[in-house]
Amino acid sequence: MPEPPTWTDPVEAGVDAMSTYAPYNLISAAANRTRDYLTARIEPDGAFRDICDSRVLESALYLRLLRMRKTHERAQRELAAYLYRIRPTTPLDRIARDSAFHRVPVDTAQELLDAFHHPAGSRKRRVLAAILVALGAPPRTVSDAPPHPRKQAAWTSLALCAADILTTRSPRRSSARGIRRRLRTARAGEVWQGNALAHLLALHALHTVDPLDAVTGTGVEALERIRNHDGGMPFISGQEVFVTALAVSALMCSGYDRTRLARCGDFLADCQLADGGWGYTAATTQSDVDDTARCMEALHALAPDRYRDALNRGRRYLRGMASPSGGFPTYVSHHELEADMTAGAIIALAPLSLPATLRSAAEWLVGQQCQDGTFPATWTIGRNSVSERVLHALSLTGHGAYADCAGRTIRALEMSQNPDGGWGQFLGDSSDILSTAHAVCAVAHYVRPPKTALDYLLDQQRHDGSYVSPADQVGPRPIPFNYPALSSIHALRALSTAPSVRSS
Repeated sequence: MPEPPTWTDPVEAGVDAMSTYAPYNLISAAANRTRDYLTARIEPDGAFRDICDSRVLESALYLRLLRMRKTHERAQRELAAYLYRIRPTTPLDRIARDSAFHRVPVDTAQELLDAFHHPAGSRKRRVLAAILVALGAPPRTVSDAPPHPRKQAAWTSLALCAADILTTRSPRRSSARGIRRRLRTARAGEVWQGNALAHLLALHALHTVDPLDAVTGTGVEALERIRNHDGGMPFISGQEVFVTALAVSALMCSGYDRTRLARCGDFLADCQLADGGWGYTAATTQSDVDDTARCMEALHALAPDRYRDALNRGRRYLRGMASPSGGFPTYVSHHELEADMTAGAIIALAPLSLPATLRSAAEWLVGQQCQDGTFPATWTIGRNSVSERVLHALSLTGHGAYADCAGRTIRALEMSQNPDGGWGQFLGDSSDILSTAHAVCAVAHYVRPPKTALDYLLDQQRHDGSYVSPADQVGPRPIPFNYPALSSIHALRALSTAPSVRSS
């Protein structure tokens, strides 16, 4: 493998920072193009709505459901055509695609289930088994006992009800009742909680219990409304709260006029849930630490006085999610603690003067660092996103206090940079926009980002100012999904680290 480039901080070297980057007009022009691309996509209500790319899994599950119901023949043809065109890249996708065209051997499904390991343990395995059954590729055995009944995220609870019906010989009667009760809470014509995968599993389970259940028919019509133009089905119907929050933060970093983003801030404030948190879409009632932190970060950057009440409610929500050890989970207190959630909470709470909470969270965070200087990725494929959140968080708690930890992370990023100036999701992978943008933003919290990385971003920009990148988000973990606009949003934030953009 070629030697990684060696970084030289122009400030430490006594060099004019502006002169070490591409000419002012090139970087500023690139940032302006991306900024124009993004602002043109903001809707009148202030939301930034993007379409989730179709996925093999949901498309195959939907096709099988329609075939069993013998309805929506045109949709069946289009789903089959989408699946025929796709070249799956994971074992689960291969099984999902193959199930649409021929019987999948039992041993193949069993091997996938046996090989699956995740910190969530039996809960994830049971849902995976239910997915395989719904695809018509049941494993030979499902060895795990039903998971311990504790509070779960809304869609996980629904998926577990479906799994009880799909994977056990004597399902609880309450499972079908629970599914019907939950699905009936969806707004008219909408996918339940915006989660197509959980919605599909629930409909498969109801079809098993009663093929003529009216709730299933209503649920199918909601799914048909979100099917993409390529014929496939996305994982979720929308992520407009999360994407809008990220877009606002990126635009603010680029120097965009905050008064022109007022409607975006109002949209985010209106999406705050009763518990003080935020969810990923306006269709959900499930709050989480990540979306709450992102929305608070955006609102504080935009107009902290205007959104003081929302920020205070968010602060109370986050403090209620903190564990005694200082770390934060994603959805439910007392669940697994995660580095990216904890870093996000620090970023959101830092402007609100909570020194004890911040110190405890930072101490927990430092303890999660891996030997190579990175941090465990939980909601992304690569680790650069987590590194960026951690370095941002640590920079807000005082550069000196955790300098050793930050230095190890920066060195890890330096060692993993590719010769073309970019980063891939893993060491040795080809460079991509998201991994590169996250890395640039990460190091910029402490040192000047390397010129070669910004050059890479300039070279990869499309004529309309947008960027494209492989999927990096995962959900449910560890299945990737993609929102194309995120590549441009993160790229704008990375371009904005250049002195020429910040000073323009």
